[in-house]
Amino acid sequence: MSTLFAALAAAAALLPPLLPSSYTLVCQVEQSTGYNWQAGNWSRTNFKPDSYIVQIGGENQCKSAVGTVTDYTSVKFREVCGNLRKIGSEYLKFMSMECLESYGNVPEQAPRIVQCHSSEETFAGAVDGWFHHTHIHGQVGARPRNDEKDSLYVEVGKCSLVK
Repeated sequence: MSTLFAALAAAAALLPPLLPSSYTLVCQVEQSTGYNWQAGNWSRTNFKPDSYIVQIGGENQCKSAVGTVTDYTSVKFREVCGNLRKIGSEYLKFMSMECLESYGNVPEQAPRIVQCHSSEETFAGAVDGWFHHTHIHGQVGARPRNDEKDSLYVEVGKCSLVK
């Protein structure tokens, strides 16, 4: 029995340390593709790459409680509140979303990952590594007001932790 506990303790010791409760990632899009609504139909397009700020903690406002840590043998999760916005956009703390950090020692995964979800956006990024971001909404009507809909897109790029 003590061998099992020793093995579990050794596996937990290999997990990367938790990030601070507040931190910022800067993410640069390398490719962005999707659809624009034009003249009553979707049109495939490539978008100009943008840069994003992912701000965790701080003044962000989320509906659910944050800070809960769930600890397993090979991975640890922490619930956090994140704010994703384009660089240069206004910071609106009430536009924050629920995020989940994961810390693991699984070889095929990045050691520290942040995943954030809202009703229209999904962001998943490795700290100091690759990310992907999607914007998929529920505007599915055939005849929108003024023939306007938000674009649909998928983006990929790289994030860096601001030190």
